[in-house]
Amino acid sequence: MNFSEQRRRFLKKLFHPFTFLGAVAAYITGKFAESGRVKSKRVIYDLSDSHLKMGEVKDLGKVFLIRDEEGLFALKAKCTHLGCKPIWNGKLFHCPCHGSEFDLEGDVVHGPAKRHLEALLIKKSGDKLIIFPDRPAPFSQRVKVD
Repeated sequence: MNFSEQRRRFLKKLFHPFTFLGAVAAYITGKFAESGRVKSKRVIYDLSDSHLKMGEVKDLGKVFLIRDEEGLFALKAKCTHLGCKPIWNGKLFHCPCHGSEFDLEGDVVHGPAKRHLEALLIKKSGDKLIIFPDRPAPFSQRVKVD
C-alpha cells in the first residue's frame, strides 16, 4: 500500500463518523424547529409607554397590535394572497400589491386574498406585551388591559 492510499484510508476513517454526527445534528435541529421549541423572534411592546385607544391599530413592523372592546390582539402584517404588507388606512387593512382588503379583525373584505390575516400568540408580562410573529393563535385570544 502506497502513501496516497494510506492517507485516503486515514481521511475516510477520520471524516466518516463526523459526517454521520453532522447528519444526526441537522435532523435533530430540524425537528426542534418544526416543533416550535426553537425560540421565534418576538416583538416586545411596552404597555407603559403608550395607551392604545379602542379600534386603534399600532404597526409594529411584522405585526399589527389592535385594541377592541375585549382587549389587545395581534395580527400578522402579511397579506395571505402573496405576502405583501398591508397598510392600515383608518378603516381597513389595504394590501398595496393586489388590492386585497381586510377588516379590523383581519377578515377578508375584498380579494384576491381568500384567507383572513393570521392572529398571533401574545402574552402579557408585567408592563410588557410579548408578541410571537411565528406562532398562530385563536382569533378569540385577547390580552386584557386597563
